[in-house]
Amino acid sequence: NIIIFYFYIINQLFSNIFFCLSDWPTVQKHIKDHPDFNHYFYKCPDDIPWTECELELQEEGSERDEKRIPCDVLETGEAESVFKNHANNLQQEQNRQEYVS
Repeated sequence: NIIIFYFYIINQLFSNIFFCLSDWPTVQKHIKDHPDFNHYFYKCPDDIPWTECELELQEEGSERDEKRIPCDVLETGEAESVFKNHANNLQQEQNRQEYVS
């Protein structure tokens, strides 16, 4: 599932609560500007929807890294929800650590 792998990517790119306090458009920009962006994401051709692009590349046996996902995923509500859940988890962990200290 693309969204599950997207969650893995978010965990890799954003382990710092600072980035997670931003609004979604700012977070999208941070993701796209991240030095590892092309390691995790790829751009589909403009004339193919990302859902079809991914299937087409897999069916054709493309040489691309199969662990990359279409960057258009960042435009979905699911991607925003996954990120907000990640941010909430980081905030809870930070609160827990402050409470223990």
